[in-house]
Amino acid sequence: AKINNLASMRNFDPSYAVTVVGERVWYGSSVDDAVHCLDAGSGKELWSVTTDGPVRLPPTWHDGRLYAASDDGSVMCLEATSGTQLWSYAAVPDARRIMVDGKLISTWPCRTGVLIQSGRAFFGASLLPWQPSYLCAVNAVTGHRDGSGTYRVAHDGMTLQGPLVASADRLFVSQGRQQPIVCELDTGALLGTLGRSGDGGVWGLVTDDGVFMHGRGQNHGADGELRGFDGGSRE
Repeated sequence: AKINNLASMRNFDPSYAVTVVGERVWYGSSVDDAVHCLDAGSGKELWSVTTDGPVRLPPTWHDGRLYAASDDGSVMCLEATSGTQLWSYAAVPDARRIMVDGKLISTWPCRTGVLIQSGRAFFGASLLPWQPSYLCAVNAVTGHRDGSGTYRVAHDGMTLQGPLVASADRLFVSQGRQQPIVCELDTGALLGTLGRSGDGGVWGLVTDDGVFMHGRGQNHGADGELRGFDGGSRE
């Protein structure tokens, strides 16, 4: 694309974001492919649980449970205090692996983290835009696609990367170098894109009045700025 000094959008690994609740700290590691729990006061490790691929985004804590997404293409739910696995859900259609950064990962790694809302766990599995991407919503307690509002929807031409965020009825999904997309929360149906081609980034938030703030882009005219979109009109 003839763009000089192009920095990586997948900047999850230089340091690990952590999740802190009470006296415990949890984080995922792309070095030893595990989720770790530390004592917040001493830093002593209390437990670790190994996955089959790098864990690039921080686990999500909700109601005593911990949810972690991995490059092995799956999401697991752990009992947050002990690390006991409660369930695991594979978002991928098969077990194909490719070599990335010296490790074998799924062709559909989960690099969206896990969003918990309205009793459901939302996440995506995606990497190559010429392969389908999978946007999933499962029961947060059981890990099953049961009841209304649970699904596994395939989308074409996407690269789902970066933590998911949501309003009451919209799900906002980052795509790295490309502009973010917005989907219907209860069905996973695509509602459209936000911004221009190349308005990328991997971090976003939703304000109380439904504005989606997104960045930092660095591609095709974007120069590290933040952008705000109306979640309903997409303007």
